[in-house]
Amino acid sequence: MSTSSQVSLGAMRLAAQEASDFENNPSVSTEVWNQFLSQSYKRLYDMLVAAYGNDYYIANPYQFTLTSAQSYPLPDGSSSFRTVNGNVAPKFYKATGVDLQYSSAPGGWVTLKNFQWIERNKYLNPNITINWNGYSNLRYTIQADSLYIVPLPQQGQLLQLWYVPAPTNLQFRLPGWSVSGTNVIGSITDTTGLTVGMNITANQVQGIVPQGTTITAVGSTTVTMSATAQSTQSPFIFSAWSDATLMEGISGWDQFVIIDAARKAMSKKEFDATDMKQERDAMISEITAMAEARDAGQAFHVSDVLGANSIQDGDDGGWGFGGYGGLY
Repeated sequence: MSTSSQVSLGAMRLAAQEASDFENNPSVSTEVWNQFLSQSYKRLYDMLVAAYGNDYYIANPYQFTLTSAQSYPLPDGSSSFRTVNGNVAPKFYKATGVDLQYSSAPGGWVTLKNFQWIERNKYLNPNITINWNGYSNLRYTIQADSLYIVPLPQQGQLLQLWYVPAPTNLQFRLPGWSVSGTNVIGSITDTTGLTVGMNITANQVQGIVPQGTTITAVGSTTVTMSATAQSTQSPFIFSAWSDATLMEGISGWDQFVIIDAARKAMSKKEFDATDMKQERDAMISEITAMAEARDAGQAFHVSDVLGANSIQDGDDGGWGFGGYGGLY
């Protein structure tokens, strides 16, 4: 028996259709069902991310070497970014911490503090390499799609980013361009995440992508379909998905996604969804309460920010000044 708590998009869609008695009702398309499920899943994801101190989705760290630059791109889900174990680093969503290496020993890392953008000129002293007491004057902030470092860093230092990845895309909705009689959709701004075998449709433009069409090849700005486009369109929005795509149904909380998607479908068709809304709201309260109680053995506590790199936990590191870290 499988112990996995992961559930597939196809299974969730069927469950949502059954919950709303729409399993044999074609008035809500597969594309729309996927969109409802995706919206509800992302709301659940945000609720769990917001559960303070509970790292339900934290990724393996992404490491990179500092150069003479101050701005470094964040992982975007492409193969250009790798985690410490060599896998493709998932797309960045929210940072949970940044470390700087001062020794190749397992414990040779110090925690960097962040700074507010208004303080960007406050830390202008030249960057010094980390010394034995674990102090660094480097600070970081998230700026658009980059990690911004002050002051200008010394080259060759290794940085480690801990972060929450963006939620899994259950369905991609992208702009493209097509020519009648060809099987290529072009002018796609980003094909990251699209894979061979995905279903593809464009319900808002009748006939452009025949029903049952799949992706047979993926380029940097194009996808090749298993069928030819029935009309020329520029631009248009197409959808791509795989029923095998998995989401993490922690503690059965995937039921929230199913109920919320069913509620959306019933509301769309102007059916009474009052009971669904009440069940959904009750689940939100339950998830919010339970998510905070992940560690039942010890309550969360205020962190010693100034002494983040102290030698010992719970005291001043034996120096009376937070292991020197508290001086800065």
